Amino acid sequence: MSFSFKDDCLTVSLKVRSVEQIFDLRDPNPFREKDLDDDFARYLVLAIRSHPTATLVHLDLLTPSTDKPQFTATDLKNAISEYFQFEVRSVSQEISSLLSEGRTSLILGTAFLITVELLAFALPSEGGIIVGAFKHGLAIIGWVALWKPINTFLYEWWPLAKKRKLLRILATARVQLLPPS
Repeated sequence: MSFSFKDDCLTVSLKVRSVEQIFDLRDPNPFREKDLDDDFARYLVLAIRSHPTATLVHLDLLTPSTDKPQFTATDLKNAISEYFQFEVRSVSQEISSLLSEGRTSLILGTAFLITVELLAFALPSEGGIIVGAFKHGLAIIGWVALWKPINTFLYEWWPLAKKRKLLRILATARVQLLPPS
């Protein structure tokens, strides 16, 4: 296995014993619906993560010259594309779910903040240190209730969006079957 990177294009050369090696052998489905091997898919994701400026991927599968593959490069490209398109849809759904949960948390957190602020406002302003501490505590609790939606919208969804971008690039990878050099 080797990488080369030029002009935003990552070329991954991977020597395999047979083309079937890139598929999950436990999957009984016909070829087009076959699942990719977890290690193969993870390897491709890690390869592109190590080259974050890549916008294209060329995958060169080096197969033994004695191997008479039952699949063409087009078949493999379609299988790899379908696998990563499914992963893109899965991550997109995860992002949607996360942002929906964030919106719900924001509504609940805002309602809670307003409630505790109204409660603090209703307390007497001249109640001494105990009442003052209680009012400050209510304000802090109210703002803490907004921690989750703020965290969601500022930080949690970015890694998923980045992963989705990488998966989209892998879904459009060019695939070649080559004899080993």
